[in-house]
Amino acid sequence: MKRFIAILAALSLLILTGCADTPAESPSISESMPPSADMPGSTSSASDALVEDNKEYRSAADKVVMTSDISYERLISDAVPTLAADSINATVATLAANLRLSADLRGEEAINDHKNNSSLAAYYEVQEIVLAHVCEKSVSYTIRSTVYSGGMHAQDSDTTLNFDAQTGKQLSLDDIFDVTADIYLPRLHAEILRIIDAEKLTAEPTEFLYYENYAEVLTANFFTDKWYLTDDTLYLIYQPYEIAPYTAGVITFAVPYSNIADILENTQVG
Repeated sequence: MKRFIAILAALSLLILTGCADTPAESPSISESMPPSADMPGSTSSASDALVEDNKEYRSAADKVVMTSDISYERLISDAVPTLAADSINATVATLAANLRLSADLRGEEAINDHKNNSSLAAYYEVQEIVLAHVCEKSVSYTIRSTVYSGGMHAQDSDTTLNFDAQTGKQLSLDDIFDVTADIYLPRLHAEILRIIDAEKLTAEPTEFLYYENYAEVLTANFFTDKWYLTDDTLYLIYQPYEIAPYTAGVITFAVPYSNIADILENTQVG
């Protein structure tokens, strides 16, 4: 499971920025996703902007030992120049193809695991690259993953991709702040600490799931590929186990631009 997270982190990047209006979509375009359509148990399909790749991995006895569903949304928007949209779509399609290659490796492992122990439950994974926000300044994707490869439960994770809508350039947090990371990261951690502290005052003890030392461990997150922007809010993501146990799931904190307006780069944030 740790290896999966490392692979996903290496493939993922960042997410994007805010404007007032979400543009209307242009006519639909269909596309098939490589490369597994010619392999047994695999099907690929596309409907409008959604591209789906569903695959089964089978043992020598023709038992399904793992299923993998990977999907992504193509960017189709009048607010984004054609060259920028083509660049963004190429990046997203490459990520999806790389996720399939990684799934194939896990499928081979599942076949070997079930060969040694045929009573194992079938493994599965669902990975969705979702278009979360589009405007004339930015485009944001979230990559939502659930992977089960044995054990007590699946592993959930959310990462992100962020782009400049006019150029197709991928954005980092440095691009949306006027100050350096040694200034903006403590501000972001302070905003999160404020949110958790306020929740602690009102939540029932059994409902407050954060680790006792949450004030210390939350600062270990640099949000490299775990943030995205909307019209008026910066969202920051923590994976399971980072500041709370698995039962808390993926935790997302909303930081209004108004709280950090003095350090934002206005060319990226509306």
